[in-house]
Amino acid sequence: MTYQDIYLILGVILWCLFHSIPVAPMDVRPSLVSRYGEAGYRRIFIVLSVVPWVLIVSGWRSSSSELIINLDHWANWLCNLSMIPAFLLITTPCVGSNIRRFVRHPQLTGVAIFSFGHLLASGQFRSLILFGGIGTWAISAIWMINRRDGAWRKPVRVGGQGDVMLIMAGMAILMISVLIHEAIFGRPVFTA
Repeated sequence: MTYQDIYLILGVILWCLFHSIPVAPMDVRPSLVSRYGEAGYRRIFIVLSVVPWVLIVSGWRSSSSELIINLDHWANWLCNLSMIPAFLLITTPCVGSNIRRFVRHPQLTGVAIFSFGHLLASGQFRSLILFGGIGTWAISAIWMINRRDGAWRKPVRVGGQGDVMLIMAGMAILMISVLIHEAIFGRPVFTA
């Protein structure tokens, strides 16, 4: 293990810790909001979220790409296909849609699908750290929220316009991600 791996590990740990504040069973978020206000809390959260991303991206780009497991070419295509539902689910909080009638935690479910797809596609030690860590956090967050909030009450049906907007927004964000993926992470989405 190198210091670059430590940057990646530290980035994932910090990202998971910061993103656990809103889902924590304790009164962490409400106490921060009462102290700094909603806007202040959001600003602090955004600023604190930048640090882990800098560590994650720099750690990823400089850490070893040693393979732990070498899956066949189909795994890359399975990852690419899994990004469609992942990005739709991750985009759900941005648009009022009917997804929440079928999936209690769409954004966290999307993160778990995203992570699992990327674990399949890569098979590298650094992928295990990044996607295994974030995927484990997403599943843990779902469990913590379910335990904190109790039984699920499905929301009422909303108009279909929100569903169309969700598909458009999710696909737009997916396409942007495809275009910048190689520049940020050093690997094209579609490989031969």
